[in-house]
Amino acid sequence: MFFGTYFHQVDSKKRVRVPSKFGKELGSSYILGPSSIRGAIAIYKTEDYHTISQKRHSPFNRELEEAYTVFFGRYMDVTEDAQGRLFLSNDIRSFFDFNDDDKELVFVGSQDHINMMSKSCYEKMNQNMSFDKALEILDKAFEKENG
Repeated sequence: MFFGTYFHQVDSKKRVRVPSKFGKELGSSYILGPSSIRGAIAIYKTEDYHTISQKRHSPFNRELEEAYTVFFGRYMDVTEDAQGRLFLSNDIRSFFDFNDDDKELVFVGSQDHINMMSKSCYEKMNQNMSFDKALEILDKAFEKENG
């Protein structure tokens, strides 16, 4: 389970270290792709990603098939370098609002995955979602799941 918030610097060669607390559980190879948070990248342990990606869909439903293609076509396997850094390639950077001015990334544990985002994206998310609002939404989701 992933939890906590960590700020890490991007080096001059566009590499960043995944927080060691997360890295121990992730390993050095994992899956990256777009998060449901606009401008963020979701990071999944390979085995956890395979669990969510096995949800059933119908090849007879064109709209649903296109949605699966757009969504899962943007995920990729990545491997850290020998020093434990993730290279933020142009493909990876195109998935979220990362530009050359962003020197700090935020890694936020979200139970079964990690959301990686620019500091400005993180600040915007926190302006839009207060802690009290988060509690209310989580409570409703919990009631629905257990009700």
